[in-house]
Amino acid sequence: MNGTRILLNLSGTSSMVENYNGCVEVADKSATITCPGAYYVTGESTDFQVVVNTPGTDNEGNTGIYLYNATLKSSNFPILVKNADKTVIHLVKSTTNVVEDGNGNHLFTTVNGKQDTAKAAIYAKDDLNIKGASYMYR
Repeated sequence: MNGTRILLNLSGTSSMVENYNGCVEVADKSATITCPGAYYVTGESTDFQVVVNTPGTDNEGNTGIYLYNATLKSSNFPILVKNADKTVIHLVKSTTNVVEDGNGNHLFTTVNGKQDTAKAAIYAKDDLNIKGASYMYR
């Protein structure tokens, strides 16, 4: 990885952001991506969530989540696409990545303010693609 990519470096229940672009808000066991673009995720979390919440207007551009030797564990959707035109999760070649959800249904607030529940390691109501050689969900 070169030194210019936006990198979320996970550690336990938090994340450090390298090459900050003004579009990642880290707070309360989550990192919220607010602008389309490419975001690399590495490290290991014990209870942390990556949220995509971009404006969601037509043709805004893709939000790319590049899992690069990342372990995302959370009791509440490790990856949540709350609002986006399109999100693509890339499993970077020759890396090992884990996305693991806790038990039970999770309550969350949708973009329009309604309450909803779901159980998932990766949850999206908007367009989502997953690219990579192979993957396994838990």
